[in-house]
Amino acid sequence: ITVSGGLSNSFGLLVFSNVLTTTTVPGAPGCLLFAGLPWINFRSAPLDATGFGTANIPIPCSIPSGATLAFQWLVYSPTSNSYGFILSNDLDINCESGANGREPEECASVPDVVWSQ
Repeated sequence: ITVSGGLSNSFGLLVFSNVLTTTTVPGAPGCLLFAGLPWINFRSAPLDATGFGTANIPIPCSIPSGATLAFQWLVYSPTSNSYGFILSNDLDINCESGANGREPEECASVPDVVWSQ
């Protein structure tokens, strides 16, 4: 999953969860958190000189059919607000694999997501 338009040579965190929410972030005007508690995971990624970064997330095909995962980037931006970060829009992936016994290569229907078993 990629991010672009970040601060040059900075860093970002890909936040992901199986809980979908819309939560305002105090001190970060206009920023909404879409990945919710209690299950939140992170993957860090350096951003290059153009502000581009990428993170690979293995999502097993054994995940329950109908499960939805929310992905969102948190990007370092020290002058944007009092917390020094901004949040991207979210990417929600509805996992329709698992219940039908499909092979991993048949599960890979979403670009930029690495599927594994």
